[in-house]
Amino acid sequence: MHNTSKSVLPRNPFRFLVTVTRPHWGWALAAFASVLVAQSLTKSVLYIFQRVIDSAGAYTGHTGELSAVVMWVALYPTIVIISELIWRLSGFMGLRWSTGARATSHGVLFDYLSRHSAMFFANRFAGSLTSNITNVVNGIGSMIELILWQYFSTLLNIIISFGLVFYTNKLVALVFVGWLAVIVPVNFIFMRKIEKTAKASADGLSKLRGLTVDILSNILAVTQFARRGDEVARIRASADTQRRLAAK
Repeated sequence: MHNTSKSVLPRNPFRFLVTVTRPHWGWALAAFASVLVAQSLTKSVLYIFQRVIDSAGAYTGHTGELSAVVMWVALYPTIVIISELIWRLSGFMGLRWSTGARATSHGVLFDYLSRHSAMFFANRFAGSLTSNITNVVNGIGSMIELILWQYFSTLLNIIISFGLVFYTNKLVALVFVGWLAVIVPVNFIFMRKIEKTAKASADGLSKLRGLTVDILSNILAVTQFARRGDEVARIRASADTQRRLAAK
């Protein structure tokens, strides 16, 4: 049981992720390590393939040259198979991290919610509160997937690619850095825009789900007092609001 009070519950998504990851650091570190190794091996495949071509092109019939060709040809599928296995391993490690963090976040959030006053619950839809917890728990899983297999993997890809380009041609490496100096800030701007839109859409979806759950929970009263048409209109208006928030 997590003894988390309202005053220490992180409001920043990344800090909250760090908090719920603490009991699962081992899986998280193993997942990052496996992605690091897998991405490094994946990028090295291009270099090995180039050596296969170079050694085959330089072969003139000498025994030493033939052994080099055989070595690079044998190494190519070996590295490919090993990299694929480690990618699968990263999926297993990441899944253990994600499921653990999601379970921890659910417990932390329910503990946090249960500490509120009776007036807090009286002024809010129970379905909306439940939906908020579900959204956060699902968001933790999505954040882990994005960080591990997109952001971290992409960062490794850029660093390794730059190293290979710099080793091959320093002038091309400078062009590569210039391209990054332009594309990274542009992507950051778009990410901030998407983040705001996603938050507004999630809030609207939580309200829509909460309203739906509460109406269905009281469907007998709605029917008895002939309020079905009014409640359907509320649902449609809420759904339209959520659509407009998601489309911004």
